[in-house]
Amino acid sequence: MLTPDLLIALACGFLLGAVTVKVLGRYLVASTLAAARQQADEIRETARQDAKTVKQDSLLKAKDEAQAARREFEREMKSRRRDVEGLEERLVSKETRINQKLADITKKETRLREVLRVNEGRELELKTVLEGQKGLLEQIGSYSAEQARAELLERMRTECEKELAMRFREFETRFQETAQQRAMRILTDAMARCSVDMSLDPLVSVVRLPHDEMKGRIIGREGRNIRAFEHLAGVDVIVDDSPGIVVLSAYNPMKREIARAAMEKLVADGRIHPTKIEQALEQAQKELQDTIREGGEQAALKCGVHGLNDKLVVEIGKLRYKVTQGQNLLEHSMEVAELSGVIAAEIGADVALCKRAGLLHDIGKLSEAEDTAAHAALGAELARKLGEREPIPSIIAVHHDDPLSSTVEAAIVQLANRISTARPGARKGELATFVRRLGDLEACVREFAGVSTAFILQSGREVRVLVRPDEISDAMNQRLASDIARKLQATVEYPGTVKVTVIRETRAIEIAK
Repeated sequence: MLTPDLLIALACGFLLGAVTVKVLGRYLVASTLAAARQQADEIRETARQDAKTVKQDSLLKAKDEAQAARREFEREMKSRRRDVEGLEERLVSKETRINQKLADITKKETRLREVLRVNEGRELELKTVLEGQKGLLEQIGSYSAEQARAELLERMRTECEKELAMRFREFETRFQETAQQRAMRILTDAMARCSVDMSLDPLVSVVRLPHDEMKGRIIGREGRNIRAFEHLAGVDVIVDDSPGIVVLSAYNPMKREIARAAMEKLVADGRIHPTKIEQALEQAQKELQDTIREGGEQAALKCGVHGLNDKLVVEIGKLRYKVTQGQNLLEHSMEVAELSGVIAAEIGADVALCKRAGLLHDIGKLSEAEDTAAHAALGAELARKLGEREPIPSIIAVHHDDPLSSTVEAAIVQLANRISTARPGARKGELATFVRRLGDLEACVREFAGVSTAFILQSGREVRVLVRPDEISDAMNQRLASDIARKLQATVEYPGTVKVTVIRETRAIEIAK
């Protein structure tokens, strides 16, 4: 049974519990609110941090997007700029082409105007010609058939001559551009490679004396020694006041050489009398024969010519003592052989044949014949007699003839012979020969129809021809010059080359009063 005290105690406990619960509840509520507030603050702080992070990420993303968009825009702008520049270049190129076309059109227009102007002139000229032809037809109307045919043939002949002269000039110009250059190269190379020395032989030989008393011995008592020497040797002995020398004079180099050798032997011996003179001359002549053979062998060896007959070698050696117009024949023959060999090598001819014929081409001059054709024929006959086979004798026989009438090797030998004899200083010229050659040049030129005057210039190296303009046209000038040059080559002998100049001019002269 509940007692009042218990109830009071219970009531007090209940009140105390209620108060406690209320106090605890308030405390719990305050704690919960504080925790909630703290949590809310944390949430707000977290939210602020997240918002800040999101904001920063958004800003960065926006910046990246803006930069990407800017780069894309710049790329697009560059591409468009390139397109614009390419378009500008194409426009400039088109403008340039248009300007070029305009310039071409202007030039064509100018040429067209010029053509129109020329055509107008030609039209006027055609009208004039037609009027002339009309008058000519009226004149021809009265011609017979034979007269008309003759007139037509004459006109056709004139036109054909003009056309032929023009075509001949074009062909000759093209031919000379190549042929002259090659010929000049071959000849200059041949002359440059030829090393044969040339000299003009004197007509006297000088013998040195040990003292002037020897002159008395040479003269002898009452001149018997000098007379005997001159008679046996065939030379003139000149003893004058010149100290220490005696001069031997003769046109025959072989006799002069024998006399020189004999005189030197007599001077060295000191005993001079007719018998001794005769013995010295015989000994000198024998020694000369050995010298001649040796000279022929050396000349053949130097020129590369082998297998010659012994007598032919002697004949070659004798050329050393033969002089033509001051030119030593052995040295001339060696030079011709060397030139022939070089020219033959350049053009592909037989080198050995040309050298052999060049060395032997003048052996006919050892005879007393003075005619050019005679010495060539004599040389060919002598070569055949001494065992030379064809075509060597034939080349020797024609070495002064026209090259067109012989073989290539013969033409080479002829050319080499002319080069050797025509070069400056090779031969002594005579005034009469020079004057005769100039007269032959002028006479040859005056034979042509239409020639008014001919002048020989530069000592015969140039011919200047004046023609009558009413007989020779401009188109025929070149043909006439070529015809004159060919005739000079065929009929006139001259050294070197001759330049032919044909001049056609028309002059009108009036006098003002």
